[in-house]
Amino acid sequence: MTADCLILTALSNELSSVLFQFRHFKPVVTSSKTTFPYFQTMAPNGLKVIAGMQTGMGSLAAASLAQEAIATFQPKAVLLVGITGGMDHDIPLGDVVVSEQIVDYELGKVTEDGFSPRWSVYRPDARLLGKVKAWRSQSWQNYVRVPRPGDLQRPELHSGIYLSGNKVIADEQTAGALRSVWRKAAAIEMEASGVASVLWHMDRPPAFLVFKGVCDYADSKKNDAWQAYAADTAASCAFSFVLDHLGPADVAVPSPRTHEGRTEAQLQDRALREGLAVAYSIAELKVLSFDIGVDWEELPQGPKSQVIVELIQYVRRRGKFGVLVKVVNRDRDNLLSAFIDRNDE
Repeated sequence: MTADCLILTALSNELSSVLFQFRHFKPVVTSSKTTFPYFQTMAPNGLKVIAGMQTGMGSLAAASLAQEAIATFQPKAVLLVGITGGMDHDIPLGDVVVSEQIVDYELGKVTEDGFSPRWSVYRPDARLLGKVKAWRSQSWQNYVRVPRPGDLQRPELHSGIYLSGNKVIADEQTAGALRSVWRKAAAIEMEASGVASVLWHMDRPPAFLVFKGVCDYADSKKNDAWQAYAADTAASCAFSFVLDHLGPADVAVPSPRTHEGRTEAQLQDRALREGLAVAYSIAELKVLSFDIGVDWEELPQGPKSQVIVELIQYVRRRGKFGVLVKVVNRDRDNLLSAFIDRNDE
């Protein structure tokens, strides 16, 4: 059995919202024994949709579900749908955030000075993300069935960075420390990094996006009051996106990944640029350039973002990309662990 779109959830209320919005789901009876419960339906636009739920919260459970579901149903697109903590108070409770980037904050190094994270950064499918950003329809708001707590405001759709780890964050200090590094973080949750990690190791990964509704702000005021509504807004938004904006061409079989040459290098450049921007000041970039044998005076000067772009282009042209990765990983706790030296080849 194959699927066009696979929807993954972590909690029973998330799955219930998905099953209600898509309707006509039936339990899947697979030929082989599976660990997790699955349901199938046919969307009105002809796409076969499979929904599944993991048996516990967290990235490891999400990775197990993703690995089994992808092997069983071979989906062309994967959506992670549910609830999330908010990191940006400008995004109201109940609004939906789609993933522009997923950052695993759990990996790190513990010394006498404390914990130093080793960020793992994953990019979503650019084609699907582009379709979300070009999506102007607000019809999904009409499908929300759960009453909104507190007021009659209509939910909105945003895109932003997801922080992902295995902790339920209900502390302003912890959330603030993460946001001090990832200033554009919009949401924090527990499953996206597990799914993203599984896809990262696949030669033909399906397209992947996260649709989650904000149910709290990851602080001491955290409670369950908005969970049902946020789960419903996320499911409504995901349903409308699949129904109104996806077609067979959007879920075509992906091309195999290449791990050599410029194709992979181009895909990684944005993540590299953003990582350097977070980890280095202009003065530190100058020292980094010296350490990797780059003449700082040869780089066109300007805003930090422009200098970083010039530095990346410089090391690629001169075959020094592997040196850059090695030095940054040494000095910044393996910040670029996802990058491979053969990008120079």
